Amino acid sequence: MKHFLATALYSVILIPAFSQSIFVQTGGTIHTQTGAIVTLQNINLVNNGTITDNGTFIFNGSSLQSISGSGTTTFNNLTISNSAGVELGKNISINNQLLFTAGVFNLKNYTVLLGPAATVSGESETNRITGIAGGYIEITVPVAASATVNPGNLGLTITPSADMGNVTVRRGHDAQTITPASRPSIERYFDILPTNNSALNATVTFNYFDAELNSRNEPLLSFWNSPDNTTWTAANFSNRNTATNFVQLTAVNTFPKRWTLTDQQFATGIFEITGNSNVLRLWPNPATKYVPVYLQVSVNKKAKAVVMIVDASGRTISMQAVSLLNGVNTIQINQTPLAKGNYTLLLKAEDGSSSTINFIQL
Repeated sequence: MKHFLATALYSVILIPAFSQSIFVQTGGTIHTQTGAIVTLQNINLVNNGTITDNGTFIFNGSSLQSISGSGTTTFNNLTISNSAGVELGKNISINNQLLFTAGVFNLKNYTVLLGPAATVSGESETNRITGIAGGYIEITVPVAASATVNPGNLGLTITPSADMGNVTVRRGHDAQTITPASRPSIERYFDILPTNNSALNATVTFNYFDAELNSRNEPLLSFWNSPDNTTWTAANFSNRNTATNFVQLTAVNTFPKRWTLTDQQFATGIFEITGNSNVLRLWPNPATKYVPVYLQVSVNKKAKAVVMIVDASGRTISMQAVSLLNGVNTIQINQTPLAKGNYTLLLKAEDGSSSTINFIQL
């Protein structure tokens, strides 16, 4: 059996750039001790044996690198420091940290399993996990009542009122096909799999990068979820901000398996759709400060609703509770506090259905 052993407390193993790959043959082992650093510069790692890392592996350079092979690969710390990126050709595990200093890490339809104390650090618009061809990164952690937890720093924060037990969170980057919304999602989703999945009364915050928007209209992003990755339901939103890139939803009592975001406020439920695909009518548009503004909507049953005005950055500027009657409703909108600019009016009914219309405030 061939062994590769990094024994020094702070030893550095530098694989020269003239090599194309480092191979671990079947039956071979790489075992690094605490503090060891293995730097692979512009070369690939092909592991057909076993890698057990107690130090740090750094993928560094300016040419695309890959991690592949048929063996078991477990990193303690994995650093992505390659402007050309690193891609997976096998499933891997990380026990402590996945750190980004340069480049993207493409999952390429493979998985990264994080240990329960592991974290992802240093992600940004240009240095991040991606994988539009599939794959996901996964972690399982306990989530207690009233705790605020962002498992693995993957970008999904949960604050439940009830103990959720162990929760598995998976983050993937292939756009989801949301048939009811007539469009795909952004290039990020989360699977949320709690041990206890009832009466949670949770707040969930979904973070994303602009690079993942997939041509969606960011100020109109809202939640959709699915129990089977096929049947999708609009869940709307409670808060969102395009400057800090998050959408939030409160009072979540159960978590269907998969959650993602798209920009379609699909008109379902109480709203009547006639020949005009936009069920709302707003006038005058553009609006002026001293002239009343009216909203007209037709619904098929009596319902309570909320009128929300959202600015171009995604902030909710005002909320107005309304009671809708069966048929045509005309509502006077209070737009006087608004500064000049572009706005979106969102009408959200108590059954979860909603519709939007854009307007200009002069």
